[in-house]
Amino acid sequence: MIEKTMSEEEIILEDYFNLALQVHDLQQEILRLKSLCFRAADEIEMLDDIIVRNNYEEQTNEEYMGVASVNLLSRLRGRLKGGYIENYPELIFKN
Repeated sequence: MIEKTMSEEEIILEDYFNLALQVHDLQQEILRLKSLCFRAADEIEMLDDIIVRNNYEEQTNEEYMGVASVNLLSRLRGRLKGGYIENYPELIFKN
């Protein structure tokens, strides 16, 4: 039986195709995680509104922002760059 060996070009094309698939999968995962962050920000804001209504009805200060971190909500919604990775050693990329 004769084995057909792949040419160098075929090997490069196969590697390129596999990398392209991996990049696509990673892009999909990034979109899923961004969507999850946006949803988390919405949930936090809704819960914050419930807490404010239930616990601060007597408060007359109309400018009260609630108890959720505005900074956190902005980061979850992608309005601010950076993150809290430095607070979580398991998320730090290691070479």
